[in-house]
Amino acid sequence: MTEPIRILLAEDCRFAVRVFRRHLRDWDRPYTLTVATDGEAACDIVAAADPPPDIALLDLKMPKYSGIEVLRRIRNSVRLADLPCIVLTTSDSPFDKAECDALCADAYLLKGASGESIIAAIEQSLTPQDSMRGPARH
Repeated sequence: MTEPIRILLAEDCRFAVRVFRRHLRDWDRPYTLTVATDGEAACDIVAAADPPPDIALLDLKMPKYSGIEVLRRIRNSVRLADLPCIVLTTSDSPFDKAECDALCADAYLLKGASGESIIAAIEQSLTPQDSMRGPARH
């Protein structure tokens, strides 16, 4: 049997969490979902988890630490630098996207993206590839 994919969703909006859960219902892979309602909790969860999540989905506009700060901390951690991270946000700001690209986010999706798009981004991010993530490249 395939091990469930461990997903961390960092999202402070309960409605957005419900929508994300609804999208995952159509996925044909087993998964577990952990929700962090602010950036500090997301950092605590990934730091304490052994093993860490298989993938993190980050909202940009969260209390305590922004999604960009969470992504920065993940990328600066030797243990977590290769953790696939997808940004799922309402921000279509070119500045936010450029900052996430500089931090090697695996995908940048606007909230309202289809469930198929989100699942496809997760699948692509989980596919082994020549990683461009991590502190060694910065």
